[in-house]
Amino acid sequence: YIPMDTVQDTIVYYSSYYNDNGGFEYGYTQVSHWFLIHGFSFLQFKFLVGFFVLALMGYCVQRYIQNLSLFVLLWLPFPFLIDVIQFRNFIMFSLVLYSSIYVTRNGILPKSYGMFILYLATLFHSGAWIFFAVIPLSFFKVSKIVKLVPFMIVFSWIFGFLLYFTSLSTKFINFLSQYTASITNREVLVDRVGGIYVPRFWQIFLFWIAITMFVLMVTKIVSLGIELQENLKILKPLLLFSIVGLLVIPLVTIQWDYTRIMRNSFVFAEIIYVWKIEHSELHKKLEREQGFSFSSIIFIASYLLQAVIIYYPAEVEHIYRIINMR
Repeated sequence: YIPMDTVQDTIVYYSSYYNDNGGFEYGYTQVSHWFLIHGFSFLQFKFLVGFFVLALMGYCVQRYIQNLSLFVLLWLPFPFLIDVIQFRNFIMFSLVLYSSIYVTRNGILPKSYGMFILYLATLFHSGAWIFFAVIPLSFFKVSKIVKLVPFMIVFSWIFGFLLYFTSLSTKFINFLSQYTASITNREVLVDRVGGIYVPRFWQIFLFWIAITMFVLMVTKIVSLGIELQENLKILKPLLLFSIVGLLVIPLVTIQWDYTRIMRNSFVFAEIIYVWKIEHSELHKKLEREQGFSFSSIIFIASYLLQAVIIYYPAEVEHIYRIINMR
């Protein structure tokens, strides 16, 4: 029931639903068209699909943790409030989350099934393609991946500086445009990738810090989990899908829209933070090693930084208008 003039995304989705002029991915277009020809209104379509997405996410989260209420408490303020507006991304991420259960397993069948689900996610939002970076890393042991994380962080920061301060960004944008055109028929997406839209550098810099912090927090928890040999099958996908957020460090220097990839990755960080709280043995070890205070402070700082940078000022205005709807 959000008024159409509140958020531009709502207007675009509404117009696309009835006129099929949004230039969206094949999967979303087909699903929305099916609802339309069977007599469902736009609101009914969003409600039913949103209900399925939430149910799927609830199922997936409970495959990792038991305290679903604590996860929801963390997730609702950020990033849910913006992701539920960016509806295709919302659907896509539920499938990415579901794929994470299988894609990091060792067997051919579960890994293939996870990759298939990940591909389905790309049919609703092309941003899911970046999560295929998890596939090659999934063949490494968790301990090896943890050792690689510092190098990934350094590489991401250096590449980000090069893209922002040198002419390398032009060549990289051309490469992204060609790559996008080869895997999707969305001309609108190719145009977006080919353009540059970034805020001031201090916003980008703070965003880099926020991403680095939540990746370090996840790595710390996984490292202690490795020492205790506790639920590594759960920790591995949470780690891999979290560190995908590091790819946003260079990308956000050329297009602010890539922040949605970070928001998706951060949900995995929220899950692993709740997992840490649930496990008393790990919890005690974290306290003894002063890792508990480190992980909590880093998580909260990263959470607040991201929320402020993403929500302020435009999204705060949207939320205010929605709360004060008549």
